[in-house]
Amino acid sequence: MQLYADKAEFVAQPGIRGLSAKEKSRRWKRVRARQASQEVSNTRTKWRTKGPAQRGIAHISGKLDHCAAEYGSNLIAPWSAIPACVPTVPALSSRKVKVFAKGELYIGTAGVGFIMTSADMTNGHASGYPIATSNKLYAGTVLTRNTAGGATVVGVDETGFNSPYSVTDFEGDGHSPGTVQGRLVGLGVRIKYAGTELKMGDLIYPLEEPDHNDLQGKSLADLRAYDRCTAYVCNSRRDWIGVTYQPIDPEDFRFAASITGQHSHAQFLGILVSGEEGNRWTYEVFETFEVIGSTVRGKTPSHAAVDQMSNVISVVSQAPNKTINRVGNAPNSSHASAMKWVNMAASLAKKAQQAYTNPVGTLASALLG
Repeated sequence: MQLYADKAEFVAQPGIRGLSAKEKSRRWKRVRARQASQEVSNTRTKWRTKGPAQRGIAHISGKLDHCAAEYGSNLIAPWSAIPACVPTVPALSSRKVKVFAKGELYIGTAGVGFIMTSADMTNGHASGYPIATSNKLYAGTVLTRNTAGGATVVGVDETGFNSPYSVTDFEGDGHSPGTVQGRLVGLGVRIKYAGTELKMGDLIYPLEEPDHNDLQGKSLADLRAYDRCTAYVCNSRRDWIGVTYQPIDPEDFRFAASITGQHSHAQFLGILVSGEEGNRWTYEVFETFEVIGSTVRGKTPSHAAVDQMSNVISVVSQAPNKTINRVGNAPNSSHASAMKWVNMAASLAKKAQQAYTNPVGTLASALLG
């Protein structure tokens, strides 16, 4: 394409001189637009030929593979995410399952309410359900199961997920493995105020126990001692406030013939609410997981993106809890917001690493203000 320095040079061309002034202007605008587009394209080509040290952190790479982005969405917003696989090797065909439980919890007579859950892939079992919540009769001040120390705790309710699998699917007759193996992909619990505005003002403390140890018996003072436990105040917007699971060990990515995958039965994910006695909150607990086995039906292909998966985990697991709540309360689709955030965060982290800077610091300043 021939380039022109200005309009005078363009209209001096033999095929243009005889045209009307209006037609000359119209054609010049079209040529100028083409020239501008060509200049941008040439600039991008030159920019991409530079090395990482020259580009620094200014240039953001392409998006993540779809499977890696979907996995990140399951970690940060399991309530809206499409069930996905863990994009690691070996990539095995599996059934991707999404289950949930919804209900209400209340602040008890001592001014404390709570919800806590474990990573249970079944629909419940005789030894107890994975989700424990407080009701109006609860007189304690700690997170606790319905049965603690062999005694029934008044004011504590338990419930399970609406999973298509039972304990026997995973554990057979109790002495040998069953026909199903599973692994956790995403797990999250969130609550929203459902009381009157007059009594609004409760304090909320969400926490994922960093080592996935049991939250049984933890008090408000215990939760405040964790550096990742951030206090929230119930506001007039009635936002969702939640916390999600993050993998902490390579074993978390392996399939296991256990109802909790590679995780213990510990209820390591929970929220404690301190405030007005009798205040009502609604809750949602969502879980996504994969299952394999000779009798499993509905398997779909899985994918592997090991490098991108590690990048996703690094940014999601180190993001402050407020990021999870911002995504969960997005005015449009929280799934779309989660995908967008994961792509942007992983890209920024990758560029920060290429520029030999701190990826966590870059994310904090670029994304979280």
